[in-house]
Amino acid sequence: MESALVQEAKELSINIRGMSKTTMKYQIKKKKLGKSPSNKLYNKTGKLGFDGKEGKVYEVIHRNKTYAKKQFKKTKSAKNIEKEVQFQRLASKFGLSPKVKEYNLEDKYIIMEKLEVNLFDILRKKEGKLSKKQQDEIIDIFERLDKHYIFHKDPNPLNFMYDKNKKLNIIDFGFAEMIEEDSKVKNPNMEYMVLGLLIKLQTLFPGIQYNHLYKKLNKEQKEILS
Repeated sequence: MESALVQEAKELSINIRGMSKTTMKYQIKKKKLGKSPSNKLYNKTGKLGFDGKEGKVYEVIHRNKTYAKKQFKKTKSAKNIEKEVQFQRLASKFGLSPKVKEYNLEDKYIIMEKLEVNLFDILRKKEGKLSKKQQDEIIDIFERLDKHYIFHKDPNPLNFMYDKNKKLNIIDFGFAEMIEEDSKVKNPNMEYMVLGLLIKLQTLFPGIQYNHLYKKLNKEQKEILS
């Protein structure tokens, strides 16, 4: 028996073959509006951060509130945008990532809470040094991602930002995957992301020690960095 959602989509002449429930809801809303569901006016006020492989991030304003708009390149598929949104929403639910206000699969963007300072900018100002507190904040994020079955998969210092309350967040879930219950590695963020981040940090800032992150590595991983 068809669900009410499927019946509504068919009544609106929407081709639902291979479509997820989220995309189906989006297409139904779009059809009813006669245009994109994300039809609010967001005024760009500047560019944020560094250009990424998949697009750019802008500061935008709507009704006197400031947000971040992640604008993807045209080559980014709607399916992958939708997946990224769902992972970020899940992470934000646990206080690990900025909240998603809305997203648009047609115009390929995400509107989210605006964060304040990128960890990479702090690293550059301090010549690559990270305090014990900052390293512990990174470890806490990795441990909590593992706890909630989210494998981030992109250990880039650019993917860490502080909010207005000086709380560290992780961003950019473009490569993220769910951790399956029967997975051999139960804590892949701690198992792989710590090592990956240390490799990147040592490449960017040779000679700087990150002892609190380093302590989380196993013997074989420590040998990789030696």
